[in-house]
Amino acid sequence: MLPDQPAPVSAEEPTPIGPARAFVVRTPRRTWAVPLLIALNTAVFLAMYFSGASWNEPGLRDLLRFGASHGPYVSQGDWWRLVACAFVHVGFVHLAINMASLFALRIVESFYGSGAFLLLYLMSALGASACSVLWHPSEVTAGASGAIFGLAGALLAFFGKNRNSIPELLLRPVVRNLVVLIAMLITYGALVPSVDNAAHLGGLVIGWITGRALDRDPQGSARLDSRRLARATIPAILLGLLCFLIPWRSSSASDIRLEIDADQATRELGLGHADVALRIAEDGLARDPTCADLLGVRAQLRSLLGDPRSALTDLNELLYQRPDDVKAHRSRANLLRMLGQHEQALEDAEYLIRLSPDEPGPRQLAGELHWSLGQWREAAIEFGVVARRKGESAIEGQLFLWLARWRMGEEEQATRELRHYLSTPRMAEDRTLDVNIAGLFTGQESLELLIADFDRHSAPAEELGRLYFFVGVWRELKGDAQEAREFLQRAVESSTSDRSIYLLARHELEALEKP
Repeated sequence: MLPDQPAPVSAEEPTPIGPARAFVVRTPRRTWAVPLLIALNTAVFLAMYFSGASWNEPGLRDLLRFGASHGPYVSQGDWWRLVACAFVHVGFVHLAINMASLFALRIVESFYGSGAFLLLYLMSALGASACSVLWHPSEVTAGASGAIFGLAGALLAFFGKNRNSIPELLLRPVVRNLVVLIAMLITYGALVPSVDNAAHLGGLVIGWITGRALDRDPQGSARLDSRRLARATIPAILLGLLCFLIPWRSSSASDIRLEIDADQATRELGLGHADVALRIAEDGLARDPTCADLLGVRAQLRSLLGDPRSALTDLNELLYQRPDDVKAHRSRANLLRMLGQHEQALEDAEYLIRLSPDEPGPRQLAGELHWSLGQWREAAIEFGVVARRKGESAIEGQLFLWLARWRMGEEEQATRELRHYLSTPRMAEDRTLDVNIAGLFTGQESLELLIADFDRHSAPAEELGRLYFFVGVWRELKGDAQEAREFLQRAVESSTSDRSIYLLARHELEALEKP
């Protein structure tokens, strides 16, 4: 042996590059499962769209018609929905996100082979759907995310099985990043009610189990042979047990027909078909007069059709069924205010404030109700909270606070504070109209030039209504009752689309008419 040649290494002795050379995956020349699944999902979405479903937010009726999962439907014989729902998506964004995720995980097909990959995908979809139904049988569910979580579980299973032959420099960061991504998605699902974490976790577990069953020698053939199929019976038995529990669990599900009616009535209302929406709501409530969703829709319709007292009856029944319904409390407060029942409306506003102390909307509503009751100090407190918040509502709170404090005899201090507010950088966040009105209150704007400028630019009726209201109250405080009446009357005529300004202007007019 020449002295400059290295000594031979025995076959048993490991070398630093041995593991890297050992991990060689024999991938199939052609893979077809991922393109096929993307094409099928896209085809179902296009079929839904061309059948009349919304491309962004299809209704429950459309989702169920194309195969979405629902506990009672499945337990009554529609077992095909457990797989079909993985090809139905709730809008284009939902489809795009899932298809991008599927394409990103196409490496799983290279590891398992196309046939095994397709079987893995379908079994993960079935497991995800079964877990979803068992967790919340009354919900309508759709989407490929459960099956995609199954692919992630299979990828973890593959790396776990072959961890001794994969270089640590490759294995550790890939597995770590995959686990972190899964944890982030599960956490996001826990925070967002519309995300079906039961399907995600179910798909992840079934995907991992199926991935272990369908595992192959990385250096062997990727063909789905009888031996690998036989091992797949283990997760198949587990899926059968999950499906066996569905009829028992679905017996507690609510009547989906009422939810479909409420969804359809809301959509018809959004399209401007109030009569059709009301008919759908009436038909559903004839079957169940206590359905909260339909009561909410009918209350909204009755209010729009000029029957606030009947709408109030519906909202009272809705809140009896669902006392924590925030939207119903807000709607009832506005209805009670429209009917002149300000003290009762204030109870709902204060309830909303207790739920969300930092939200400006309920504070503004409570301040306006205190205004209508002549409780200026309480109104100033609520408007002061709104004025200290950042955003568009801050300047509005400042204007109402100035008017309330003027009526409390604190006009000089209120004017100084309003001038200070206008000099701060926050002014850039405020609406131009409200900034101009604030300038009028502080003597920095001319009334004639302000009105002429808005007339010249053909301002929308809503903005003119706000301008006329604030100017009317300002002229009232200045002692010019006649001019105040003229501006407030204009505000009433221009503010039909802004119920708040309309009601306040009408209240001020009525107060001026009293002897």
